[in-house]
Amino acid sequence: MSFDNINRKSYIYRDADERNQMRSNTFIQELKAFPAVPGQPPDFSSLNPETYSVAFLQAAFFQKYNETEQSKYFMIINRRCSPFINYNSPDNIGGRRLVTLRINPNNLPGFNNWKIFNLETGDTSLTFNKNDSQFVFIGDFMPGEGKLFKIAPVMQEGGTLVANEVINGVSFTCKDTVISNGKNIMFSGHSNTISFSDSGTIIMNNANFYAGDTLAGSSSQDKNGFKAL
Repeated sequence: MSFDNINRKSYIYRDADERNQMRSNTFIQELKAFPAVPGQPPDFSSLNPETYSVAFLQAAFFQKYNETEQSKYFMIINRRCSPFINYNSPDNIGGRRLVTLRINPNNLPGFNNWKIFNLETGDTSLTFNKNDSQFVFIGDFMPGEGKLFKIAPVMQEGGTLVANEVINGVSFTCKDTVISNGKNIMFSGHSNTISFSDSGTIIMNNANFYAGDTLAGSSSQDKNGFKAL
């Protein structure tokens, strides 16, 4: 992945000092680990998460060399290694865990709507509003398993907005179709620049688009990326 070795960070979650450092320095506010149950995702309201002292998770954060996108990368590792056998009894579950996370919005600037991708499968794990306080499910982890993720704004990657979008002081390329789904899009602040790939489009559907004098396109073709319905 050509990650920048200098900017890598890793945190052992059950260590209080490292957990607090992760909260302060990264976009993850909190992690929770649950003993695995059949069905995915389950109803987490009926499950009890493990306490910090026995949540054997590790979180690592990366940045690519010469990154030009508004993207970040992270890995979650399940450090429990006792083997999973089956769901017949609690003793057979071993180290298999379900993991959720909550975002720190202050450390994820520029956009409200974000997507998390599993880089092994290419699947979009979820689309979420960074300002929501709920925990989001990121995967079923076998004993000793780590999963590598990419987190990126919907306005860059394409998809359907789940909240009003406020874009503040960023330059980015819209790479695929963005559908407003009744959510407003506002370019705020200064020095916002947007360009479009061949498949990049913003479709405003029953919503308002605000650009003011803060938006610049990177070429004369970029105005063709906007469509109103």
